[in-house]
Amino acid sequence: MTYYVRATNGKRYGPVDLDTLNRWAAEGRIGPATIIEDEEHDQVLAFALRGLTLTTYAGAIPDARPKLDWAVAGSASQIVAAAPGYEPLFKPGPAETHVVKNVLHLVLGFLPITLVALFYSHQTNQRNTAGDYELAARHSEQAKFWGDVSFLAALALFLLFVGVPALNALREWR
Repeated sequence: MTYYVRATNGKRYGPVDLDTLNRWAAEGRIGPATIIEDEEHDQVLAFALRGLTLTTYAGAIPDARPKLDWAVAGSASQIVAAAPGYEPLFKPGPAETHVVKNVLHLVLGFLPITLVALFYSHQTNQRNTAGDYELAARHSEQAKFWGDVSFLAALALFLLFVGVPALNALREWR
């Protein structure tokens, strides 16, 4: 079977066989977080590829493998990020805060739900500032969700208190 190596700069190297991958690993060119792609385009991290021996990594002494604290890490990205020298192929950026939309919802139709949306917008901004983009993305989703719920609730109330009386007045006018 042949494999391709995905570098952090996005380049794809290969095709190479497993012996070449083992030689590259021995030279320190492949680390545990390196993305390996097989002939069927299935991707796997190097530390999970059967037959690949990672005996050295980035100038480490032979047989020194990275120690990953699986019990402490809360997500797969944190487990991979624990590998020494890890550099992700795609780095996440700041998440959208949705603050403008949520402030408009607050001004146009004040509902307590809008305060929840603004809370998550604020949390998104704080996580972006701290560089915790994974949590910022989750808060951004919540800010968008509660902002949308706030808009739909305000629209329903508007239709109920303005639209229904207007329809009744239109019927009486005819």
